[in-house]
Amino acid sequence: MLLTADIGNSGITLGFFKEKKLIQTYKILLKTDEKELKNDIKTDFNISNCIISSVVRGYDIKIKKIIDQSFNINSNIITNSDINKIIPNITKEPDKTGVDRLINVYSAMKQYSSPAIVIDLGTATTFDILNSKSEFIGGIIMPGISTQLKSLHSETSLLPQIQPEKINKTIGVDTKSSILSGIIRGQACAISGLIQQCKKEMGENPKVILTGGYSDLISEYLDEYDILDRNLTLQGLRLLWEDIFQGN
Repeated sequence: MLLTADIGNSGITLGFFKEKKLIQTYKILLKTDEKELKNDIKTDFNISNCIISSVVRGYDIKIKKIIDQSFNINSNIITNSDINKIIPNITKEPDKTGVDRLINVYSAMKQYSSPAIVIDLGTATTFDILNSKSEFIGGIIMPGISTQLKSLHSETSLLPQIQPEKINKTIGVDTKSSILSGIIRGQACAISGLIQQCKKEMGENPKVILTGGYSDLISEYLDEYDILDRNLTLQGLRLLWEDIFQGN
């Protein structure tokens, strides 16, 4: 069984694949205590291979050590340079492109074809764009929903810290609903406008793919997307393991 480990800014998402089928996923918190992490990653599945990606500097090495010791395997860490070798990255700073972003566009290309706009709604909201030649041409980075909520609370004296949730009306009737409307609906409006601007600049009609932890929530307010794939990154890791590491 293949274990995929996607290390993000807010936690680690684990995916367990039996051949090509995703059997189970779950998320664990980023921690410094290796014993706690080992307990969190513990599973009854027979893990024979693992691929790891990380946007947290050095954390991939820590997780690789734990996984390798736990399952007696030699995990593979995927980097942006690995992906840049198999998908053209024509941005000005290809070596600085986040590996998570490249995994998403690779997954979109393999599963849904090009051109495509991948919108990942997590700690940050990112747009990652493939043209019709399957070239990664760049994207957009903006604060995600949780980041905006935390910032609004920390940078003001009276506004409370609240959790993201569905908001039925645009006009808030109290502080909580006003904040939720501004951030949830505001993010959706920003995404809608940016999709249209990206399409205009591309001169193409790409598929719009939503993924990430807040994709379900934001999709309620969007009409412009074509596909909602919560496991796009995990599937991308599986595809990359098959294309790069399987058999090596």
